[in-house]
Amino acid sequence: MADHVRDKESSVADHVMEKETSVAGLMTVDGLALPIRPGDTILAACRRAGVTIPTLCYHPGLEPYGACRLCIVEVTHGGHPDQPAPGRAVASCTTPAQPGIQVSTRSARVLRVRRAVIAFLLDRCPRSETLQQLAEDLGVPPPPGARAGPTATPAAAAPPTPVEPPAGAPALPPVPPELEQACVLCGRCVQACEKLGHFAIGFAGRSVFRRVMPPFGASSETCAACGACAELCPTGAVRLVIESGRPRVEAEGRTPRVAAPTAHLPAWRTTVPLATCRSCGRPLWSGRLTTSAPAGMADLCPACRRKEALALAFGVSR
Repeated sequence: MADHVRDKESSVADHVMEKETSVAGLMTVDGLALPIRPGDTILAACRRAGVTIPTLCYHPGLEPYGACRLCIVEVTHGGHPDQPAPGRAVASCTTPAQPGIQVSTRSARVLRVRRAVIAFLLDRCPRSETLQQLAEDLGVPPPPGARAGPTATPAAAAPPTPVEPPAGAPALPPVPPELEQACVLCGRCVQACEKLGHFAIGFAGRSVFRRVMPPFGASSETCAACGACAELCPTGAVRLVIESGRPRVEAEGRTPRVAAPTAHLPAWRTTVPLATCRSCGRPLWSGRLTTSAPAGMADLCPACRRKEALALAFGVSR
């Protein structure tokens, strides 16, 4: 019976491995034949083979969005190698990989499009260190003020050109400095927030007025301070700042109280109160972020949970 179960488990594992490593065909990338797996995009197949394609909005944990257009490649279907058919410029993160196609990741056309994209983004965020590095890799000269660097004070940066909204357009709140200086509208933060079910931020406005913001530009009531937006931001425009509790000023004769710790996201003008570990006092997660924990341990930090579990299981002193 045990041998039968082992044989069955082995056959299932072999089937899963075969499915994961099955090859649907070959495509040609910069003259090299690369294998394609079922469901691959051009970007996924290229990255697995070690072919470098720059991206900003792409993240393997999110649905391909194709917003930044930096992953552009040139695709040719068929044609003789000496006389190839005219190619199409497509976003590699959203274009399925197909057997027989010929892909160029560094043709003159591709590089021209990528340089134009980086030039536009640098004009929007000239002080972004991420964009400066991409521009250097592609040979794009930096705009005036771009070499100020991320360590310079905001006052040292060139002020953005004010743009007046069209007549009759609804007024939007001012853009926080963090977003104005580094946000490239890649959409990672919005996708992550929606995927986690918080819907605390979204896109607003059109054209040069497009931005990411919480509803009505006010502190979000659904933000859970999970930090996903800050973790996935490619330019560092979104930051999660944990502020420890500070003593409150009380009237004379009263015992000073300590304010609860908070998570502050300057880009969203949002502050979320945090719970504290009942054992060590470290800031924990917000009450809006549901957590799964053993009974009686929901108000303990991970380190104190381990100590508590050892104490309960083995009688180890905490």
